[in-house]
Amino acid sequence: PSPRIEDSTHVLVTDPSSSETTEEHHETESLLLKDSYQSLPLPASGPSRSATLPWWQLAGICYFCLGGGPFGFEASVAASGGSLAICLGALTLMAVLWAMPQALYISELSTRYQRGFNEWVTVGLSPAVGMAHSLIRTLFHLLTNGVYAALFVHYGSKLLLSFSLLASSPLDASADSSFSSSGDAIIVHETTWWQRSICLILFEAIILVPNLCGLKLVGKASVALLLLVLSPFVVMLFWSIPRLRPSLLIGGPSFHVDWSLLVSVLMFNLMGWDFVGNLSSQAKKPQRDIPLALAIAMVLLCATYAVPTFVSSSLLQSPESLVTAGDSLFSTAAGLLWAPFQYIVSVTALIGVLGLGCTFLTTSSEASALATSYNYLPKFIGSRAPKTDAPWVFMLIEVGVGGIAALLANFEQIVELMSWLFCFSTFLIAVSFIALRWK
Repeated sequence: PSPRIEDSTHVLVTDPSSSETTEEHHETESLLLKDSYQSLPLPASGPSRSATLPWWQLAGICYFCLGGGPFGFEASVAASGGSLAICLGALTLMAVLWAMPQALYISELSTRYQRGFNEWVTVGLSPAVGMAHSLIRTLFHLLTNGVYAALFVHYGSKLLLSFSLLASSPLDASADSSFSSSGDAIIVHETTWWQRSICLILFEAIILVPNLCGLKLVGKASVALLLLVLSPFVVMLFWSIPRLRPSLLIGGPSFHVDWSLLVSVLMFNLMGWDFVGNLSSQAKKPQRDIPLALAIAMVLLCATYAVPTFVSSSLLQSPESLVTAGDSLFSTAAGLLWAPFQYIVSVTALIGVLGLGCTFLTTSSEASALATSYNYLPKFIGSRAPKTDAPWVFMLIEVGVGGIAALLANFEQIVELMSWLFCFSTFLIAVSFIALRWK
């Protein structure tokens, strides 16, 4: 007997004695799920745009969706009490328990549903939940652009002050107080309002131009920026080989270990996997390229955190130096090899933030443009440039709101709100994955 389908309830009933093969059974279930998906008030087809991203460009974008180099990981060294063994052990554990599961289910979702997290939540849960999630992520995108802009101002002011190009002045109410990528308050640098404004305009212009030129240029730029970010630390590793101390890998803490801070910093530096889902329709071979790109990005990211931390710990002799170095850990260690090398590492931090901002603008604008096809956002937000297909309207809105927020807003509140929004979004995506698997 052939399977019987009840259209009113979408329930599949099969006779145990049926000769239907397992593959035919799964195919029938897939058709039922597709039928229930098409019954929703959603677009019937994906974006009518040709795939443009090879796997190596997608891997570069994935990397900057997750991190912009080792910067931001320094707080984990201090939180581990100056113990490299605890720091790298916790990194390995969190990579296995936190990052790898996310990479696996995001890879599966991205290859099966290529409209990004708007589609995942809508199909997995409901259009109402999908709309709420879309609005939450839109707010998150605007806030995150402001945080990246503040990071650029922070690293730029540090670099300029180190060259004595910015005049020191008494700290006043207009002083800049930005944040590291771990979400913690960083050292206040004395910059004037107009200096911060110039830095913000420069940052937003640099990340906006390649995005307006199209996804192909962003893919190539991400690979170029990745090589620029990694190359100083590769040089640093080989340069410091005679001074490396493997014994640090088994040493205990010299100070109190702040486990809550350590876990939160590691979780922050290992998140962002779902961003790439918004570009899955642009992969040339999604079934192959997306898992491959995520795997490459994960290996590079963990190596980017572990290797410079090990090298810097070996160069800075005392645990006290590791704890007190703060976000200058890598540049300080590089200066011990060669004094000008610390400025090269400082420039690398700026390049990393540019990579973060550029790829984030790409993925967030694509997500918002796709949300307009579900009527979750006004249609004009999804307007695309005729030649490059870039969602230029939302890009302009994001850089404008982000720049203003970086210039005027209270960043402690922004980072806290951004973290809550992202955690809630991650929870909804995970629940959607379970719901789709259940269906």
